[in-house]
Amino acid sequence: RDDSAFAPEAWVTTWDTHNDAVLAVVRHVEAHFLGLFNFSSARQSAHLDSDGDITLPAEVALEPYQVCVVEK
Repeated sequence: RDDSAFAPEAWVTTWDTHNDAVLAVVRHVEAHFLGLFNFSSARQSAHLDSDGDITLPAEVALEPYQVCVVEK
C-alpha cells in the first residue's frame, strides 16, 4: 500500500485502552491512524485518553474480534 502511515519511518506506539482484551496501535507520519483490536470473544469497550494531537471519543465499543481503524 502506498500510504505514508505504513512507511518504515512511521512513528509507531501502543496506547492504553484500559482493557486487557483490546490492543490500540497508533502510527503517524503525515496523519494519525489508530487501530483498535478486540482479542476477545465478548463485546469490549476501549477507554481512550486524548493526547492533544488526536481527539477521540472517550469510549469505543467493539464487537467480538472486531478491528476498528480511525484516521485523523
